[in-house]
Amino acid sequence: MQADGLRSVASELGVGRCVSVSLDVTNADAVKKAIESVVAAGDTEQLDALVLCAGICREALFDEVALPVHAATIDVNFKGAVHCIYSALPALQRAGTSHIVSIASTTAHYGLPEYPVYGATKAAIRALTEALNLEFERFGIQVRHNVGFTASLLF
Repeated sequence: MQADGLRSVASELGVGRCVSVSLDVTNADAVKKAIESVVAAGDTEQLDALVLCAGICREALFDEVALPVHAATIDVNFKGAVHCIYSALPALQRAGTSHIVSIASTTAHYGLPEYPVYGATKAAIRALTEALNLEFERFGIQVRHNVGFTASLLF
């Protein structure tokens, strides 16, 4: 979690233009409450954008990683995104035109040794993003993903 970085970006964008919240994305109730608090902080009942960037990664061969670590990777990287989209959807719909941006990875396209479960979760994010872009067009919501090298503390 990069709470200091989130606060820095929010500060740069200015009061009223950005709200950052740190939370456990694996907890659907916590996500719902966080989305509600972000929406309540604004002067409208809408969200203009949702950026999905929660992720964890364990660099190791598949059989060298304990099953609970693999499960946590799936829970944070994929289920967390589903929780966020589901909870944010009503507020994104109210905006009329809004955006969801998913941070994926080159591993969404190419399986890499030592990143099998991480890559699978990013491929799932890519597939979800592409499907929701088509589904949410009727709401005026554009859903895109960033697949490439992203500077992060994971690598």
